[in-house]
Amino acid sequence: MNKHQLPAYLKIGLSSCQWLLVTGSLTFSMEALADTQNTALPPEPTAYPESRQMADQGANESISPVIRHAKQMNEKRREAREALEHEAIPVGMEGSTLAAPNLPVTTQPTAPSKITAHKINSQEDALHTLASALAASPKEGNQTQAILLAAADRGDYLPAISWSLAQKYWGLAEILVANNPGRTPPWVRLSLALHKKDLSTIQTLLDHPADLPPKEMFQAEEDLGRPRQAQALAIKALQVNPFDRELRRMYVDSLAHTASYAGIKGSWQSFNGLQLYGPELNARIHASPFWGIQIQSQNLWQHADSGTQLIDPPRLQNRTDLGIFWQHRRWQGDLSVGEYRGLQNNWTSKLAASWQMTSSTSLSTRLAYHSQTFQSPALAVAGMANRAEVQLAQTFNAWTANAALGWNQYLGQDGIQQGTDTYGELSAFWRSNLGPWEFHVGPFADYHALQRRAAPKGVIAQVLSTDARNMDSILPGSYADYGVRLQWGALEQNLHPGWMPNLQLSVYDNSRFGFQYQLNAGISTAVLGPDRLSLDFSQGQGGNGLALNQRIFALNYRFYF
Repeated sequence: MNKHQLPAYLKIGLSSCQWLLVTGSLTFSMEALADTQNTALPPEPTAYPESRQMADQGANESISPVIRHAKQMNEKRREAREALEHEAIPVGMEGSTLAAPNLPVTTQPTAPSKITAHKINSQEDALHTLASALAASPKEGNQTQAILLAAADRGDYLPAISWSLAQKYWGLAEILVANNPGRTPPWVRLSLALHKKDLSTIQTLLDHPADLPPKEMFQAEEDLGRPRQAQALAIKALQVNPFDRELRRMYVDSLAHTASYAGIKGSWQSFNGLQLYGPELNARIHASPFWGIQIQSQNLWQHADSGTQLIDPPRLQNRTDLGIFWQHRRWQGDLSVGEYRGLQNNWTSKLAASWQMTSSTSLSTRLAYHSQTFQSPALAVAGMANRAEVQLAQTFNAWTANAALGWNQYLGQDGIQQGTDTYGELSAFWRSNLGPWEFHVGPFADYHALQRRAAPKGVIAQVLSTDARNMDSILPGSYADYGVRLQWGALEQNLHPGWMPNLQLSVYDNSRFGFQYQLNAGISTAVLGPDRLSLDFSQGQGGNGLALNQRIFALNYRFYF
């Protein structure tokens, strides 16, 4: 059977359709195969131990109240931070950011455990303590409170620690340091060690002084008994920052306690018609920062008016003393021996010592043999005294309390006893800044129990006129004082530059003589640099037991080297 041949164009079209169908089927088959080979089968679920499921469930139940409380606290602080986004940092907070740079926040572990729960509770207690301290300081303001709490919430406790140290909240600072999630810088640990007088920690920190501030390093060297090293550090730091007034003051105070000096003093004293005037030479020379020798020589000319009831007092009296002194971080004192030339010649000696028991408690004692006394004109020209006293001082914030017990024995220069005085004194004062100097004010009270001879005897009786030879011209009976004492200025002026005033006033009632007062005033300045020129004036009844008015002028010059 004959077959008809198809036209050429139909053969070409039919071949093209067959080729397209074969190509499409092959492509689809290859894609399906590739998908089948590249698709990973899902892993089979591993068995979770039943014991671990129970442990995790118990841990979650134990930690959930703490986490819920933390979330609530975080939400409140987040709202406070959002309210402060466009507010300025309060004045006084810039220094804390400079002294305490931000540290990277350490992330807390998310796996629940008993240790984590305890840590969260401890940190929450620290933040609550910080909030309570801020609430007790209303002058800081809401902005300061919010900023410190917000930084602590982020894990940055350093601003709060800086604020605590600046406010001297030592207990709060220790709590924050113990719970600080980040690294506590060395200067914080040094500040706490200085407060606690922890010498071993201080020494350890000074071995690596890279991040320690100059003032804290200076105080650390002083506490370790190395004033020369402290002064060298201060000089180096002041060359970098000559406007650091606080460091300059610390340096000058240290130098005043370790520098040697020589001085001359002229004085004039009017004492109920008795006048005493003359020069005094004194020197204190350091053999080392911790001890040295001291010399003192005083000459006083004496002149008595008829109103003093004195008969031919000696024209001149002289005292010369030579001794040693020592000073350490907690102990200091001096011991001297000498000679007293007047109506008769006598040996003299003196011992004074003080012990800094703690940073706020000190104990001091004073013993004197044949010392000078101004209880009355007769004792001033022909008498002397043996003394013993012990005093305890306690400081609490801005208050300082003192308690003293003492005993005096009054003698003529021939050694004959005229009477004794056993006394006790209580006082307290509050200190504050009034201008650039400190202001002290506080009450005091004392009681003196005196025992006297029936009549004066020996050289004391010889210098008195006949109608004045009675004990009332020499010593009073027992008496008590109570009143108020105030001071403004600086007692230890030493090497401070510029003019510095000193004012002290005591007003009190004496049970035997009534109202009395004692005024001491003075002013001093540097002249050549390492020296001091001072002018002092004193007037009142506080320098003797007979309520006789005394007036003293003194001009003193001291050169340090």
